[in-house]
Amino acid sequence: MNEQPPNSLGIEDAVQLIVTMINNGDLDQAVTLAGQLYAAAPDHLDVLYVCAGLYWKIGEHNQATAIQQRLVAAQPANAGHHERFIYFLRETGDVSGALAAAQAAVRECPSNPTLINALGILQLNIGDLQGSRKTFESAIHAFPDNLNANQNLSLVLLTEGRPEDAINAFSGALIPLEFVDMVAKDQEHQRLSKTYDGLAQSYDSNELQRTWGRQTAQVIRTALGKDNLGDVLDLCCGTGSVGAAISAQTDHITGIDISRGMLEKARARGVYDQLITADILQALPSMDRSFSVVTCSVALYHWANLKPFFDKVTSVLLPDGYLIFSVDPANDELDVGQSAPGEYAHSRAYIRRVTADAGLREISITIDAHRTYPGFWCVFQRPA
Repeated sequence: MNEQPPNSLGIEDAVQLIVTMINNGDLDQAVTLAGQLYAAAPDHLDVLYVCAGLYWKIGEHNQATAIQQRLVAAQPANAGHHERFIYFLRETGDVSGALAAAQAAVRECPSNPTLINALGILQLNIGDLQGSRKTFESAIHAFPDNLNANQNLSLVLLTEGRPEDAINAFSGALIPLEFVDMVAKDQEHQRLSKTYDGLAQSYDSNELQRTWGRQTAQVIRTALGKDNLGDVLDLCCGTGSVGAAISAQTDHITGIDISRGMLEKARARGVYDQLITADILQALPSMDRSFSVVTCSVALYHWANLKPFFDKVTSVLLPDGYLIFSVDPANDELDVGQSAPGEYAHSRAYIRRVTADAGLREISITIDAHRTYPGFWCVFQRPA
């Protein structure tokens, strides 16, 4: 593509051309044109916006942040400018700067729940639990339909050592589901294969996701000790973080996941004896062995109705075998609530009822961090 200097284009056309270059991956040409356009029209808001985004994309974070700060100064009532400025500061490690920017943003845009939530999270990041809690409580009072404030408050309460209050706060963000809705939603997880194939390459770069294997291993060792676990089945195993954390305690470990991309990453770890690409509810009835331990960590939030899961897991558990799983939490005023499209939370009352129906006995249900927010980490046993 031939470069077109800004003076041969209108500013709007030049901005759009830069956007097209970015979308096409022509970043070098986009940077050249953006530099010319910025020199020619340094105060034009569209020019500032596209240049800030471009410089951030190519890793020129300081320059991007400085330009974004000019946008905030030029349009202080624009919440989107504040939001991106806070994000830039936080991602570059300037938490104190991000906090100051969030405080200024809320003063300028006091009716924007996104900015208020950002302020509360930054207060939590610096350890100001009281300030963070008050910010989220105020947001819930002012914006009762904003679910993020409830979820964020649950995180503060969990950090404060108030797990039951955290569950109640998280439940305030849930939409109750009737059973008829749950059955209709059972097929939603069939679309997950493509989603997780797309996430596979970068999945383990997220520190939160890397913790799930270690957290599951800790639940297992707290309940069962550090002795040999025998044959283990890791359901929805993803990239294999659970297998990596417990393989030294196993005789044989099998992983099942619906995503081929995730299983390629799991296979590269070299810790699984067998990996199966399948929907777990379809795979379980055809398993050719039984297991002393079955795990399913940070996955069941994709299912509304868990009864088929527990029924089929019981069929592959050895007598006295253990099921270790986790769910997003609801309080006992709900059976199941929807936290986001395709994501569900389950109450202890519901879990106890459907596991009992499947012939499983409760060992423990504990509250701990789960996908950032609180969750239930559960250990059940199939009696002999």
